[in-house]
Amino acid sequence: MSHEMRTPLNGVIGVNQMLLDTALNDEQRELAELIKTSAESLLDLINDVLDLTKVESGKLELEYYDFDARNTIEDAIDSVIMKAVSKGIEVICAFNPRVPARCRGDGVRLKQVVLNLLSNAIKFTQRGEVEVRTELLKETTTHDVLKVSVRDTGIGIPLDAQSKLFSRFTQVDSSTTRNYGGSGLGLAISKQLVELMSGTMGVTSTPGKGSTFWFTVVLEKAETLGISHLRQLPSNYTMLVVSQNFSTRSMLSSCLEAWGADVSAASDENEAKFYLNANHTDTAVISFTHSENDTAVLKPIMNFITTSVTKVRFWILLCPITYVGKIRDLVAEMAKRFAAKGDTVAEHIVLGMVIMSKPVRQGVLHDCVMQLHANGVYGKVGKHNVVETFSKPNDETHVDSFEISKNAVDTVEVSNQQIEVPPFKVLVAEDSVASQMAIRRLLSMYGADVTVVADGSEAVDSVVTKGVSYNLAFFDINMPILGGIKAMHLIRNSAIDLPIIALTASIDEVELQSYHDEGFSMVTTKPLRVSACREILSKYGHVLPPDYTKLRPAIHAPSSSSSTRSFSRVEDVYPGRGDTSRKQYVVLVVEDNVTCRKLAQRIIEREGLDVHFAVNGVEAVEKTRETSYSCVLMDCNLAVKDGLQATREIRERESVCGGKRLPIIAVTASAMSGDRKRCMDAGSKFSTTLNDTGL
Repeated sequence: MSHEMRTPLNGVIGVNQMLLDTALNDEQRELAELIKTSAESLLDLINDVLDLTKVESGKLELEYYDFDARNTIEDAIDSVIMKAVSKGIEVICAFNPRVPARCRGDGVRLKQVVLNLLSNAIKFTQRGEVEVRTELLKETTTHDVLKVSVRDTGIGIPLDAQSKLFSRFTQVDSSTTRNYGGSGLGLAISKQLVELMSGTMGVTSTPGKGSTFWFTVVLEKAETLGISHLRQLPSNYTMLVVSQNFSTRSMLSSCLEAWGADVSAASDENEAKFYLNANHTDTAVISFTHSENDTAVLKPIMNFITTSVTKVRFWILLCPITYVGKIRDLVAEMAKRFAAKGDTVAEHIVLGMVIMSKPVRQGVLHDCVMQLHANGVYGKVGKHNVVETFSKPNDETHVDSFEISKNAVDTVEVSNQQIEVPPFKVLVAEDSVASQMAIRRLLSMYGADVTVVADGSEAVDSVVTKGVSYNLAFFDINMPILGGIKAMHLIRNSAIDLPIIALTASIDEVELQSYHDEGFSMVTTKPLRVSACREILSKYGHVLPPDYTKLRPAIHAPSSSSSTRSFSRVEDVYPGRGDTSRKQYVVLVVEDNVTCRKLAQRIIEREGLDVHFAVNGVEAVEKTRETSYSCVLMDCNLAVKDGLQATREIRERESVCGGKRLPIIAVTASAMSGDRKRCMDAGSKFSTTLNDTGL
């Protein structure tokens, strides 16, 4: 089922990515991006379901290898940091000094659990902080027991709801999924993974104040010693930590003290200035909070750095990744001012300041301090933290914050005369972004002036409080904050004459009738069909344009001749991408899925390579006997002689006949490392999924 479920979805994702790589107009790109988002969400759900199935059936086997537990947890934080930054949430990562640098166990599964707890913490926290704390709970001669806690300042969980948190497909209440998303599988999977690692999982929470999820795992002692045990700073090395955030200040101070530094801490620039006036300081670490991105708040701390710059040998500035560029520019301006005054000492110190994104990895921070002490400069760009460079994050909020365009057509052409038609104003209350987009486009296609809101309270506010007049309204039944039924009743109770159409995903006749009985003017099911839309608009007085196709958003359709055109070379489709000098490189693609074959062909030919096909393992073995291929992309799951068996037969023939070993790359939709290992054990060079980057 893993293969059968993932393969068609990977085809959708892969082909859609190819579509995104072509020239699209704004509407087409918006729709393709929506496909991408929805397909990836579905893939995440499938992965969760399959993970849960494997765990519950006893088929999931843990792997055992030496890994760095600290790096693993920091990797999990890196995966979600952009989401936290976009919400203005401070993320803190704290390790007890006794936590071993290396352990032996399944680092991938450990990261999966931490990542799930982190994602939940950020999802349910609107402001404040999320802290990941790791400590060594117990140690024997053969094993280490680690405890990882993820604390947030989010909405919290009522005591009576905490008992069902770790059940499958369960949320705290029915509105959680609609407000925050999720399937209710993550915690159930995490708990079972933790139990596989001989640990336990629990939660403490106070509604309105936040939650702390924790788990323990039993890991074997590592067979190799990690270099992190050797982290040490020079003796009598003095450091000052400045941060308004207590948790960040405590974490940095404890970390530096564990390395042997003499550390003092200050909560603001005034405390820091008092300390520097009385003490020699080798290095100052300034951690900027999200609020300090505001110029008014930022000015005092930058003035402090300017006036105190020569009192510290080295400065390390930590800030959210989105502020790195701004801080860098302010520091550059500071250096210019000192240069203009002829203060070369201050200028040199400012130019040597290190600006890092946070949360900073412990290894990166240690390397930075040591290099500054030894060389007076930090010239290494961190592998995991942005250092002295500005990286603009991907815009993850554009889907949620898109502005509804008012493309209503106010005139209709009849017999070459322009007749003024008043706009037909439609209010749509719908919380799903995909449904918002679809309904808006459909109504706009018929010339309606569409306003979209995300819940019933916004609809009531617009109609009742603000007194906006609409000709028609569509209300989704299930919305967060205020549902469609209550919103409709509030408008009806205000004696406002507004036809309100109920939108529902239900197809149950009894349920549909109940909505009509509640007082809705009409009830229609989602998705809203073209015929139903046209009928509803006509029924409630909208004058449909004689030729509504003129109102469709402009889409550049291919010419009539292009529908039958056959592309003999990829350069005809992707001009400039093909490289005919590489045509001697021939790839055999062994794949029984038509969509995947076409996708592979597009990707490979776009790079100027020749491609041949086989649809099963029998053909693959025969073709490799007849033709000398540069490499083979072998699907692992084939109906007639699967890819694993075909690979073994090719390898057996090579061992008998000798000659050059043919590179065979396993193509698999499976994300399980054990499945990939089986592909490689059969003789594949390595494994990949069928996408542009992987291939």
